[in-house]
Amino acid sequence: PGFCPFEARHYFTTFFTLPGRFRCISYNLLADVYADTSYSRSVLFPYCASYALDLCYRKQLLVKEILGYKGDLICLQEVDRKVFREDLEPILGANGFLARYTEKCSPMAEGVACFFRSSKFRELEVYSSVLATALVEEQTLSDITTSISQNQCLRDRILNLPTALQVLLLEPLERPKRLLLVANTHLYYHPDSDHIRLLQAYTCIRLVEWLRGEYTERYGVEPAVVFAGDFNSCPAFGVYQLMTCGRVSQHCRDWCSNEEEAVVGLEAVQHIPLASACGTPAYTNYTKGFQGCLDYIFYDYMQLVRESVVPAPLHQQVTQEEGLPSEHFPSDHVAQVATLRWL
Repeated sequence: PGFCPFEARHYFTTFFTLPGRFRCISYNLLADVYADTSYSRSVLFPYCASYALDLCYRKQLLVKEILGYKGDLICLQEVDRKVFREDLEPILGANGFLARYTEKCSPMAEGVACFFRSSKFRELEVYSSVLATALVEEQTLSDITTSISQNQCLRDRILNLPTALQVLLLEPLERPKRLLLVANTHLYYHPDSDHIRLLQAYTCIRLVEWLRGEYTERYGVEPAVVFAGDFNSCPAFGVYQLMTCGRVSQHCRDWCSNEEEAVVGLEAVQHIPLASACGTPAYTNYTKGFQGCLDYIFYDYMQLVRESVVPAPLHQQVTQEEGLPSEHFPSDHVAQVATLRWL
């Protein structure tokens, strides 16, 4: 397609990171199981040329874009099982990455994947769970499960969603006395579901807190946390507030985004000091029907400092063909890229 806007973003990542630093990427790739449908072609992305929606075209751009950021930690969402196995794992593997893939509990064969550069990190632990299963099985979440169970409609809906959480515990090879807990997720998308997303985010961060405690006991070091993903929630809503402020009141309007499934009397509290590495850009997802900031890299600001952020592409580039994806943008999301340094 000629020059792609992501290549201009690569000007900010011309070098690999120095010791004591690591570059994080969070990117929703737009799974082919969703892109390759008549609904996507006619309703969601009618402005996108059919060849540019084709997976064979998009995956070449995706690989080129991802490798060009020279990342050390890559959290991907909407990763087709086939794309992971046949493209991403072998190609990124040849470029020095090890990978973990966690599939959603759905017939769509897509999930989240985390890649880490083996010259920077060593894997110590892996945890993955479908949130619906964790809510039933993990004792640490019993108060959330009890709250959900007060409303049968809510319980039925949330326990039938395929959303998954992926967690890796990594040891930075340059800082062997430190640990990094990396979490990656893709929350539920539906417009009337702020309450579901907030419950899912709360479930995720509670699992992360629990795992951080377990790993601290096991290794004698409290891991720093990086929590990346497509949270499907804009900064004005409860999910962002929970992550960055640590508390969402039981009176938050998000709990009542669907009256039949309202969450009553639940205050969400978490204790990990998190900030958004890329801030709150005007949008990270831009289509004809929706534009907003949904994707974040949250980092533990007591142990890590943000050193740099790759700027978003120019707005006129994003809107050149009305929206994303397009001939020059392989996904409907914009990759979030930030470099963090150990304190």
